[in-house]
Amino acid sequence: MSFSEAWCQNGVEMSGVDAAAGFAFQHARAAVMALDLLHNADADYLRVEAANDIVDAEMISSSGALLRAAQFKRRDVNYTWGEAELVAELVRWSAIAGNHPGSTYEFVTDGRLGPTGRKIREALDAARQGDATLITEIATRKNATIEPTAIARASIAADTPGFTESITYCLKQIEAHLPNVSGSVEAEERSTQAVLELLFWIVGRSGDPDPSKRTISKAEILRLLESNFEYVRTLTWSQALKRQLLDSVVRTTPGSFELTCRPTASGPDSDWNFIENATRRNDVVLLSGPTGTGKSTVLSQAQSRAATQGELLIAVNAEDYVENRLGSLVAHGLNSIEFVGAYSATGIEALKDPTVTLIIDGVSEIPKQPRDALGEDLRQLLATDSHVSVALAGRDAIALRAVLPRGVSVIHMQPVPLNRTARKKILVNGTSGRIDSSFANQLAARVERALRSAADNPQLFLMGIRMLSQGLGDTDPAMMYSNHLRALADDNGYTEISIYEAGLGLAFANLATTHRRYCDSFEWNQQLSAAANNLNDAGHSITTGELREFGFESGLIVRSGRDTIRSLHDSFADYLAAIAYKRRLAALPPSPKSDDTARLKFLAELTGVDASLAELVSVYLPFLCPSISQYESRDPEPGWHDETCRHLSHLLPNRTARPRIAYWTDTTGRLLATVGGNVDGWIGPSTIDDVGADGRTFLASNGPLTTATNVYKLELSRVLDREKSPNSPVPPTDSVTIDMLTSYSDDLLQAVPDILHRVGFSGTEDLLRAIGPYRIQFLLGGDPSSSDQRSRPVRYRYLDHLPNASIVLGESDEPGDAWSGSARVDSFLRRDLNDSARAIVTEAINSLAEMKWL
Repeated sequence: MSFSEAWCQNGVEMSGVDAAAGFAFQHARAAVMALDLLHNADADYLRVEAANDIVDAEMISSSGALLRAAQFKRRDVNYTWGEAELVAELVRWSAIAGNHPGSTYEFVTDGRLGPTGRKIREALDAARQGDATLITEIATRKNATIEPTAIARASIAADTPGFTESITYCLKQIEAHLPNVSGSVEAEERSTQAVLELLFWIVGRSGDPDPSKRTISKAEILRLLESNFEYVRTLTWSQALKRQLLDSVVRTTPGSFELTCRPTASGPDSDWNFIENATRRNDVVLLSGPTGTGKSTVLSQAQSRAATQGELLIAVNAEDYVENRLGSLVAHGLNSIEFVGAYSATGIEALKDPTVTLIIDGVSEIPKQPRDALGEDLRQLLATDSHVSVALAGRDAIALRAVLPRGVSVIHMQPVPLNRTARKKILVNGTSGRIDSSFANQLAARVERALRSAADNPQLFLMGIRMLSQGLGDTDPAMMYSNHLRALADDNGYTEISIYEAGLGLAFANLATTHRRYCDSFEWNQQLSAAANNLNDAGHSITTGELREFGFESGLIVRSGRDTIRSLHDSFADYLAAIAYKRRLAALPPSPKSDDTARLKFLAELTGVDASLAELVSVYLPFLCPSISQYESRDPEPGWHDETCRHLSHLLPNRTARPRIAYWTDTTGRLLATVGGNVDGWIGPSTIDDVGADGRTFLASNGPLTTATNVYKLELSRVLDREKSPNSPVPPTDSVTIDMLTSYSDDLLQAVPDILHRVGFSGTEDLLRAIGPYRIQFLLGGDPSSSDQRSRPVRYRYLDHLPNASIVLGESDEPGDAWSGSARVDSFLRRDLNDSARAIVTEAINSLAEMKWL
């Protein structure tokens, strides 16, 4: 079996789960249609499960005439609707449509249409305009009998919102129709109660054998909306509800390959592999890492593992947060596990449960105003005597820390990048063992060569494997995304993908100006309309509907809870925005922030690095220079020297004199740069003796930013290379051991800022925030009276501040996993203090550079 066959082969399991999901979709869409009664003056009632067994819901007038019929069908995301299936549904409708001359029929599905399915929809659109030629030709070819006048009243609605989104829509619709509410809290509670009652009607009545009893009238819905109880029936947070949610989580199956994470400042001997270990203590856990590193997967797997231990992790997304409504966000998280009808009051009660953990994903990706409001809600929560454990996740560790009060102790964690062993395991597991370890090793190596450090990213690695399985070759990350989008377009029958990706890219580039990668449906249509107008003005032919259709049908754009539109993954939004920059449909950000990093990296991969992009990066994102400069490839010219000097004026601190830089060519015609030699400028043909043999010389054929980045690295290395500190003497007694460890902690606390002061570079403010905690606290074990003090065990951790006055503790009531590292006293006697401080700063610089640069 070939690798492509092994990777792509999937078993299809039809089970009770599929049936339950189908019923849930039907009931939710019936609820949406029931609320549509309020907008149709002629409609009187809705019947669920029509007597003819052809349609799932009928909207009927007061005279008994059928106004609208709908069939609700769910489809797995891996499959599309084709011509044969849709023609069969239309034949069934055509057989009864003659009895209902004024009615319309709609085939509603949450699935996607395949190429032939889209042709059916186009034929129906033409039939409604009076041209039934195409649909008649299709029916004739399929040997199917249809009535053209009936088919002219039929339509197909694909990619319809699923259960969760439909219920959210119902909540918003009911809330908008509620009379006489005292405020938002009452509106939310009453709308939740009304939706539950409506679902109760639909589920209960749909099984009644009497068609006259399978109805819901407009009058009933109006009475439901007018119900104004003094005390709204509530769902109380309880251990029974918690158990129900835990059971629901346990029934889900996490990914076959487990991702781990680690504290960022505790060294290689950390014994925390999973985020739930860290959330069992009082500190707030911050999980950060670039796009695609597996943060959301880490959280999902943590939720599943914790549930098997009887611990509930409520996972929510900051994009769903409404200012000053943290309880509502928690309720949304509860309902996302299993729709239990939780609402704000339930969420507020759950926030008081110290045995529960609240994980908020995407915190650094929302705009500053809602992020500040979330910070205020969290401040109030953390100030209470009894509250949930809290974990925050996002790309930007700096923004995550800024959300919390300064006095709160935090643990910084990050997903562990994939290594070769992990990549091989993913490949073997992903093919159910149908490829051996040797072949997996070869494939992993090919993707690593193409993606370089990006192969550490689980999402990009899997994408690279899929591209290889489809014969699309080894490329860089941007090309991988390009090939992936083109494969999606081919699978769904789209041509001219460059027009679609430009339109979607323009929408995401506009959203990026407000530091977002998401919006609601209304704004999404506005963005697509503006993008279509822009493209049409440039001579292309595209409509808003076509852009929207491509996004949803390809699976590239998805709807999540609370009417949130976003890309399949944030990295796709960044890639598409970079396409808009490349085609000059959107302007680059005038003063880019860390949130723009991924977009600028994609742009560099797509177009290379010109003078304007190099200038932006060196001024505003200096630690991005190492990764961006890899894509610089310009034709040499004398102006390079001035550009290099200009970049260094931004990168080096004001007190550092710029070294002499000489560009010159040797006898073989190679362009070289010598730093710190005898001459300065664009020299032309020369020799190493003339420019200065004592300087540092390297190839300089890529461009001025690459040269400036090399000089930047040399200067950073010089500053970080401090003399070694002397070893501490062996402590003879317990008190001397405590004094030695205390001095080590105090000296480290001073050594890190000393290095930063010596660095003094552009971007130091970001560097300072990225470093994380470096105040070390010890838990000293063993016998205090031992004559061998250096062999005593010691546990340690890095903190923003000490929870008490003691740097060295002799005992602690905290669990063992509250300490992030373990060693012997002897290791701190021999450990070079300056090396420790330098390692902390170097790790932070490499983190900002998103590569191992120093």
